[in-house]
Amino acid sequence: MKNILLRFIQKLNFIWMLLGVTLILFFLVNFFASCILVFISDNESYKQVDKYNNLKTYCYSGSQWVDEYLTELYNCSKDLKWVSYVYWRRQKVSGKHINIDKYGHRKTWKSDTKISNPVNQKEIKIFLLGGSTMWGEWARDDYTIPSELAKLLYNNRIKARVINLSESGYNSTQELIVLVNEIQKGNIPDIVIFYDGINDTFSAIQSNKAGIPLNESNREKAFELEKNIYNLTTEYYKNLIKQLSIYKLILVIKSKLVRPQSPDKFIYENTLSDEVVKTYSSNVNIIENISNRYNFKLLFYWQPIIFRKDKLTTYEKIKAKDDYRFEKFYKSVYEAVDKSKVLNSNQNFYNLSKIFINKENTVFIDVCHVTEEGNLIIAEKMYLDIKDVINKPSMAK
Repeated sequence: MKNILLRFIQKLNFIWMLLGVTLILFFLVNFFASCILVFISDNESYKQVDKYNNLKTYCYSGSQWVDEYLTELYNCSKDLKWVSYVYWRRQKVSGKHINIDKYGHRKTWKSDTKISNPVNQKEIKIFLLGGSTMWGEWARDDYTIPSELAKLLYNNRIKARVINLSESGYNSTQELIVLVNEIQKGNIPDIVIFYDGINDTFSAIQSNKAGIPLNESNREKAFELEKNIYNLTTEYYKNLIKQLSIYKLILVIKSKLVRPQSPDKFIYENTLSDEVVKTYSSNVNIIENISNRYNFKLLFYWQPIIFRKDKLTTYEKIKAKDDYRFEKFYKSVYEAVDKSKVLNSNQNFYNLSKIFINKENTVFIDVCHVTEEGNLIIAEKMYLDIKDVINKPSMAK
């Protein structure tokens, strides 16, 4: 009996020793994997810089700020906070090129000098709402559309407070909700400008249904997981494994060895593009009803995309090919906007989709984002359109 007990203890010690050695080897392998990953990619933010290394050459003529900006953009985009009804917003950030306040609002240019002999005595409050294009991706704080508009107003002696309420990925429905939330807090604007198109279109591609927020399937998945503790536990361990350096290194090696297949073109119902425009038009109508109740002015802009520029540069041709799968659908939605009697009969609606049609230099950074020069052109067009509105006697008091 004593010998049996002794052998059992010896086997138990051997098992514990084996487990210990295995754990040590596992941690060592994972550590070396993390070192290799650092060596390969330096870090994720520099991978982001490398991904857009042509940005400096073709879009910003070798400007030295681009690398710093891309690092800041990556860092402020990876850590979002949850916001009820609209789902996400960026956290507070203080950077050299990107600054976001505690409410998640991007900084807009503001002069330190008061306007002498202003056109209007009462400061006009202007909200600007849109997705990443209005938020200002690929542009520094002072060169976003809202900032360029603020400069134009200031230079023309118009007292205005321009507030950028935009956020990357937002579609027109989320922007409507953002506006409602501001009104609920008693923050009533004088003018609200909406700048939409790409996110209303791409969200329909993702969900094959109009009016759905981007990446809605992720929230559906999270909701279903919460209903089943087994699924929730399984997903937890899956995510835990995905955080291991070994797992990440395997994915990197796989990406180097396996050539990805070209994805098929997006197939959609013929009615989907019309549904996108119908949903957007409904939002415009709802917002107009709200503006009548709270007595503020509205301007709606349908944004440009790369497929509506006739003279693409070499860089832009490459970027257009990146979205070849969805080109037909983008064009279908934009053609539906062109034909929409509801939108085109609306005096507050402006179609800017062809604003760069004859530009010969590089304007588009990707399918929808434009350079700082492009932002200025859009802001100038907006200023010309709202000039009559902001100079009306009712607003110039």
